[in-house]
Amino acid sequence: ESSLRSYSELKLNIKNFYLFPALAMSTLSYPLI
Repeated sequence: ESSLRSYSELKLNIKNFYLFPALAMSTLSYPLI
């Protein structure tokens, strides 16, 4: 059960790791469009 929880936390961290840079890049490039 603890391994399942750590796995879900790892998935959440990976999702944030990929989502945040994409969000930041789209926010930074928005005035250029």
